[in-house]
Amino acid sequence: MLALALAGLLRQVRALSAQMAQAPARASALTGAPAPEFQGTALRWDRPTLLLFVSADCSICQERLRDLEALAEQDGKLSYVAVFPGPADDLPTRRVRVLQNQSAAFQTLSIPVTPFGVVVGADGMVSRAIPVGSASALHELTGTAKGLL
Repeated sequence: MLALALAGLLRQVRALSAQMAQAPARASALTGAPAPEFQGTALRWDRPTLLLFVSADCSICQERLRDLEALAEQDGKLSYVAVFPGPADDLPTRRVRVLQNQSAAFQTLSIPVTPFGVVVGADGMVSRAIPVGSASALHELTGTAKGLL
């Protein structure tokens, strides 16, 4: 049973690594672009915002969501938003806003892989966008967002 679980995990890591190898060129193209419109919500860009694009069936995404919640608990100066292309199960978030059914935003930004982080400044423009396969990448994005304060 453990061997099967390990094999599945290795398959996910290989797939994410392959996607991330292709992602940097697209991520840099997002810098300076306007933030996407989100269906059914009035998201304001009144302060720097960290958007985390995730999928409900992605185990790495679930880890990054927990990390995002922890960051949001520590710092209330930024806005933290988790964005799902479809429905999301009930998530125990207190400080992270959850946007569901946002496939149009995924398409607008051509999100190459999940989890994917986007920092939007108070001007509504994308400041940075990178794949977020690790907690350190998420902390790096948070640092970028804090630099916009």
